[in-house]
Amino acid sequence: MGIAPEWILLRDEVIEGLTGWEPGVGDAESLAELALLLRELASAYKGAADLCDEHIGYIVDTGRSFNVGSYEVTPRKTASRTKWQNDDLLRAVLDSRLIDFETGEITEETPLEKIRHVFALSGGSARITALKDRGIDADEYCSTEWRSTVSYRK
Repeated sequence: MGIAPEWILLRDEVIEGLTGWEPGVGDAESLAELALLLRELASAYKGAADLCDEHIGYIVDTGRSFNVGSYEVTPRKTASRTKWQNDDLLRAVLDSRLIDFETGEITEETPLEKIRHVFALSGGSARITALKDRGIDADEYCSTEWRSTVSYRK
């Protein structure tokens, strides 16, 4: 598919126009117009990039990296968890035990220690890893929406 040459030319033209700019020289209204246009373009580019990332997630298995130029590209799945059933989750946490799955050792905890392990004192939702440590599936206590993302590393 490749990148359309018009987009590359537009990018190069904008960069070329800005490299000759001198601080304190020029028309403020024109610069403000350009800044607004660039912000609109940035928003459109971000939307298009997000859409590309989503499609990469459908095409490539999660976690399988590949290279594009000097970048390592890795598709991932992320969860958006909402509508927590807090009372039911709290009961599950209080009824749970912290088990070291390698040794089978059970950690004895007070109810307060159990709550502090799972819930941040600053508020917010439960820590997913802490729930997993207790054998609790977070998705049973909330609405979960999965989406594809991609990380790019040089």
